[in-house]
Amino acid sequence: FRSNPFGFRFREEVEGPNRDRFLWGSAAWAFGAIVCRAFAASAWFADIRGVQRGVDSGGLVTGLPSHPFHTDPAGTAERSSVEVQVSEAREAELCEQGFIPLSHCKDTPYSAFYANGSVNEPEKFANDELATANARLSAMLQYVLCCSRIAHYLKVKVRDRIGSQVSARQIEDELVSWIHGYVTPDDRASPDMKARYPLRDARIQIEEIPGRPGQYDMTMFLQPHFQLDQLSSTISFVASRVELGI
Repeated sequence: FRSNPFGFRFREEVEGPNRDRFLWGSAAWAFGAIVCRAFAASAWFADIRGVQRGVDSGGLVTGLPSHPFHTDPAGTAERSSVEVQVSEAREAELCEQGFIPLSHCKDTPYSAFYANGSVNEPEKFANDELATANARLSAMLQYVLCCSRIAHYLKVKVRDRIGSQVSARQIEDELVSWIHGYVTPDDRASPDMKARYPLRDARIQIEEIPGRPGQYDMTMFLQPHFQLDQLSSTISFVASRVELGI
């Protein structure tokens, strides 16, 4: 009962008038795979949604089992690799609620993630559509992951300074010099260059907390290179009560 000599002793029979014999799984595994693929390629998370023709990147999910319809010639019509077909309108509704739908690429054995919202509900500004759009983009998972990666390493660098006799200005200059090593303002840079320099702009501010010697507030402003959206402002990260020493 083994169709693959290196596989399990199991043969799946999926023939029938419908897809009741298919074994369906969670799309979370597929999303995790594309996140790992993006990180392995560039150590960055921005390119985890959307599809670019002929390129195995972005939100394209490959390697799923293919089961075409019985046509003549064979293999000219692929069955959907997802159990439920999601329209563009319904996909937008799901994304607004924090879901990440997996969509089938018609007439291909592939599927794709075209959006990756998070459970964070973005703030809406009544009189500022631009601010509302920026808040929505800042809540997308790819940008949250990008900023979190830099924020994590930034805290590691600050941790190494705990107990040292340095001023807020000194540590700010050091961190600004470090973060600028990942910045290129060239919007026309190649994908490889943007992988090496994933930020379009970056700023870091460190201020002393009044009445708390040796403790500081740190604010980081990041503007990544956005492959699929236009974001006119930056994403900010705030770390309160950073202790560097007295």
